[in-house]
Amino acid sequence: MPDGVRRPTSAAFKMRSGEDGLSVDIMALTTLEQAIATRSTHTGALLAAKVPLDNQCPCVHDPVAGNPAHALIRNVTPALAKLFAVNARLL
Repeated sequence: MPDGVRRPTSAAFKMRSGEDGLSVDIMALTTLEQAIATRSTHTGALLAAKVPLDNQCPCVHDPVAGNPAHALIRNVTPALAKLFAVNARLL
């Protein structure tokens, strides 16, 4: 934490077997409290959509029951997961 900002590891952004995208919430459609309340870890990370979009990773709105803010980041490689971790900050 050289700059004082807490960041997630790249593991938080790696695709799991069988997933068709990295599950995220669109912050303009939710609140921080709602976004982390649905997660078992009760924490989260902020990543600007510009980072995946600038790296040819489509961000697709994918509402699910109970979460209209749900979206998927597609085409995430291990190298991009590292880039996302460097550019994200933990809540």
